Amino acid sequence: MGGRIPEMKVLLAGGVSKPAGELKVGDRVDTLHQHSLNRQEAEITYVRVIESPLLDLTLSGKTFSCSEEDAFYSSNNKKWIKATDLVIGDKISKFEGELEFQGSEKLGKGKSVELTVDGPHTYVCDGVLLHNKGGGSPPPPTIIMPPPPPPPQIVTDVTPQESYRDAAGYLKRLDDRERAIEERRWDAGQTPGNVRSSHAAINLRDAELASNLDQSSSFPGTPGFGSQTQPGGMAGTSAVINALTAKPSAGSQSRQIRLRPDAIGSIAAQGSAVTGPEARLAAAQKAYWLANRAKETEQFSYPEFQEPEWADRDWYPIVDKWKERSDKVEVGDDTPRQIPVG
Repeated sequence: MGGRIPEMKVLLAGGVSKPAGELKVGDRVDTLHQHSLNRQEAEITYVRVIESPLLDLTLSGKTFSCSEEDAFYSSNNKKWIKATDLVIGDKISKFEGELEFQGSEKLGKGKSVELTVDGPHTYVCDGVLLHNKGGGSPPPPTIIMPPPPPPPQIVTDVTPQESYRDAAGYLKRLDDRERAIEERRWDAGQTPGNVRSSHAAINLRDAELASNLDQSSSFPGTPGFGSQTQPGGMAGTSAVINALTAKPSAGSQSRQIRLRPDAIGSIAAQGSAVTGPEARLAAAQKAYWLANRAKETEQFSYPEFQEPEWADRDWYPIVDKWKERSDKVEVGDDTPRQIPVG
């Protein structure tokens, strides 16, 4: 803050305002969070009046005094920008609404107020949202030493909430593409009912072929061989088979009776009826009928897209809890360590 800064009004909790030069440690301000821009109250933990280079900014036709080190939130750039880095046309966030940066003028050195707000690290001065600066007691003339290495635990910013929305949008586009593919397949006739009907038709043709082969054979259960001497006959084939087949050895009459060929034949016939070509044909016919019946009533369906739970999650309160258990160190803090002389 700068220029006539000690007299500029800072918004406190409860809706009252107080000159910046009269602020005290423990005062609570009404402000917006530096990342989420959610409204909240926070406590001032450090305040002092200092000398610093000053600027007069022109914001939407009005003059606003500040220090060259003050930072403003630019809504069009979506980040905090120092006063000296603002570009004409940048949108500067107010507590409510925006202002347009139209230019600046250097004023030289003057009194400004340096303060630290715990938590959101922001405050509202004359309606404009500013990032706080400062912390600690005024340093005496010192020897400047290189900064120490950071501690093991470092508090870092979380992934911006926009990234989660972008990821959810990408998943939605993938789902829309899959749905479009399924609809094109459906329109082309590649429906589940048509697929089942096609498979059932193939099984039915195979079963009909097996049944026809079984019925044309002289020995049920085996394919017909045809004749080498006359059409439709088995004499030639039977002669070849009989000549090549080993002759059974003669057995006793009692042994032949124990084999009970009639009973064995009846069991084989029963097995053929249950698992043979005719049973297979009947099952294939039923499956084909059921597939065609289901195909007549089927309709296109596709599951609705379920947006992931983390799409609108606000991570900043969670990170604030992490900070309570971690060393409070800002990443990239290159402030030199200062050692008092004497």
